[in-house]
Amino acid sequence: CSGNPAPGKFTVKNAGKDVIVVGTDGAEEALQSVQAGELSATVAQDSAGIGATSLKRMIEAVKNNETIDANATPETIPVDSNLVTK
Repeated sequence: CSGNPAPGKFTVKNAGKDVIVVGTDGAEEALQSVQAGELSATVAQDSAGIGATSLKRMIEAVKNNETIDANATPETIPVDSNLVTK
């Protein structure tokens, strides 16, 4: 689940089964749900790292006078995330 984990966690509670539920974004509500044992984990994205990496790549492109072909496949640059389990 992303953002508000509440709908998913209530569905799992009502199922009466052991289900691993992992959210994304590491939102405050998701972190609280992990600590309360209602959500198995959340993946906290590194927003500052994503921004810094994007800015660095943009500066490189400007310095090198790079042009972008409108039909080109977008470049993917991995940025680490953190798995929060407690």
